[in-house]
Parts: sequence; structure tokens; C-alpha cells
Amino acid sequence: MNMSQKGPGPRLTCVRCPRRESGVFCRLPRKELRNLDKAKASNTYVRGQVVFYEDNAPLGAYCIFSGQVKLYRLGQGGKTRVVRIAGPGEFIGLEAILTRQSYQATAEALGESVLCFVDKETLLQMVERSAALGVELSKQLGRDLIRAEVKLHDMTGRPAQARMASLLLDFHRTYQSLGRKGSFLMRLPRQMLAEAAGVATETAIRILGELERKHLIVVRGSRITVLKPEALRRFESSSFLKLT
Repeated sequence: MNMSQKGPGPRLTCVRCPRRESGVFCRLPRKELRNLDKAKASNTYVRGQVVFYEDNAPLGAYCIFSGQVKLYRLGQGGKTRVVRIAGPGEFIGLEAILTRQSYQATAEALGESVLCFVDKETLLQMVERSAALGVELSKQLGRDLIRAEVKLHDMTGRPAQARMASLLLDFHRTYQSLGRKGSFLMRLPRQMLAEAAGVATETAIRILGELERKHLIVVRGSRITVLKPEALRRFESSSFLKLT
């Protein structure tokens, strides 16, 4: 695992951040945004670099400006289980701060990623001062809880095709929220994509091929274009389906 850090990231301002409108700081007054600017730190992480470790005491939370971060837990025998893949605009480590517990997963950069770090005390003080921020943080925690419940149901009740469709739609929705249309760049080995969907690697490759043959997606290397999101949603909501 490459643990080298590229170093401080680009100078990012919260007031002008293109990710803010879709994130937890969307309703924060300009004065609080300036205070946040002074307190946060932006860093660039290289592929394989760990952002924080499972069971460690939280120092703060991280807002993803660019790139992707894998959150995973260690199971029996040291086997990793991917909890989710977080992308631009998402806040990670938040639940540990608000519940005053340890980080519940390890976070690892999947490629060069720029993250903004907000220390624990600054974040808690801002929550006390801003009811609007408290509401937005509660919304994110609620979305995370729903996502976890859906994934648990996926692992026990839905076929592999539906799980893959759900994962692809998650990425599609994330990139659409950032104002991007059409395709998204998934810098993930197929094995990791399979882990995130809870399927075998061979199954993930087969399903991607089948979805492409049905003209629902286009795969070009690490770039995936969702052509027919409505058709994918039908697969996502189906409990019993066949692609053949």
C-alpha cells in the first residue's frame, strides 16, 4: 500500500467551492463560511493512502473536493468489506464526531484525491451556533442510515444485477449533483467495484458486459456512461430479474 502523501492541496475557499451547494454547508452564512475557511486544511492524498483508520479516536471530519475514497471494515481473517465508495461533495467521518465514538471504518483514497479537513472542536462549535448546519448534518446522517439499510437488504434479498444497478446509479446521481452529465470516471479495479456491490468479481464483469450489450451503459476503460438511468432503476427496484 502506498502511504506517501503528495502534500498540501490547492487553496480552496468554502465561499466559492462548487461542492458546497450539494453538501452540508449549503445553508451556512457567509460569516461562518469565512470562519470555516480559516479552520480547515486541504490536503492531496495519493492512491492507497489511508485518511483515517477504523476504531481510531476521531480528530475531525473530511469533505471530499475531488477523487474517491473507499470506506471499508476488517472482518474475520483480515478480509476487508467495502462499506461504500464516497465521492466529491460527501462528508466522511462525520458520524464519529457527532456520536463521540471511534471511526467505524477505514477510509482510503482510491486515486489522487483532495480532501478538506475540519477538526472536531471547530465542527461541534459550528453545530452549536448554526441550527441550519445541524439540520443539514442530520439529513446526511439520515441518508447514510438509509443507504446502510438498503445495502443490508441488498446483501440478503436482491439479486446481483439489482445490486450492480444500484451502485451504478449511486455514482450517476453523485456526478449529476455536481453538474456533470452523462459519464463518470470510476477509478476502481473491477474487484473493488464487485466488493462494493457485494458480488464476485467475475459476476461484476459479466453484469457490466450484459448491461452494455443491452445499451444501458457504455464502458470505456475506467469511464462508465449511464445511457438509460430509468431502465437501470427498474433493475434496481426489481427483486427477481434476468438480463438474458
